[in-house]
Amino acid sequence: EGMIKSATTYKIRTCQSQKRPKKPQGNFFVTALTNGSFGYELSYIEDGAIFGDPLVSESIGDVISLIEETSEKDANMDEMIERYPIRLLSHLKDFYSVIKKNNSFLKVESGTLGLELDNIHTSIGYENLCSSNILEQADVINGIFQGAFVESGRFEYTDADGKLLHGAFSEDTDVDTITEMIKKYTHRGCRMNVIRHISSLSNGKKKEQIELVSIEESDELEQKHG
Repeated sequence: EGMIKSATTYKIRTCQSQKRPKKPQGNFFVTALTNGSFGYELSYIEDGAIFGDPLVSESIGDVISLIEETSEKDANMDEMIERYPIRLLSHLKDFYSVIKKNNSFLKVESGTLGLELDNIHTSIGYENLCSSNILEQADVINGIFQGAFVESGRFEYTDADGKLLHGAFSEDTDVDTITEMIKKYTHRGCRMNVIRHISSLSNGKKKEQIELVSIEESDELEQKHG
């Protein structure tokens, strides 16, 4: 569920159309197959019925492609780290971990899409993601909230050293909440509760993505005007 949710949010926020697609409301349900395998039929439920939203279907396809890519022995993890949200890769790493622990194969089906990997390739996928040293760290940033972009779900802030930086809102943050944050906190000193998503490239360099979970005003960092 976490992988599909991350992929769907990412697709919405990177959509280049003039009208931003509305995020579907509902939950993902995953049904395990029998015989000790980790096979999944991914369905989207809205108001008790199967919800065939095109955006969700595309996201499931993206996840299936990502699983296939990461399971290859010569997978280019640097390229994937640049192309996909680190949180999505983190979800996939956890998913592989469960499969590897049970020494099982993987079968994923969604409509006409499907993928089947033996236990050797699921182990390769897990090892590839482990090589990227993907970490999640909760942190608090004290700084000036400089505003946000509703369409992309990204925000900017100035840290305690005066450096302008940027991050992304949590995938659970909807458009209305982002709009309210912009109105309430722009150019004000704030305490920003974030999750730092960190991964390592093959050259040893670190890549970090900041996810804003919540925000509150801080009088200590109030930006002065005039």
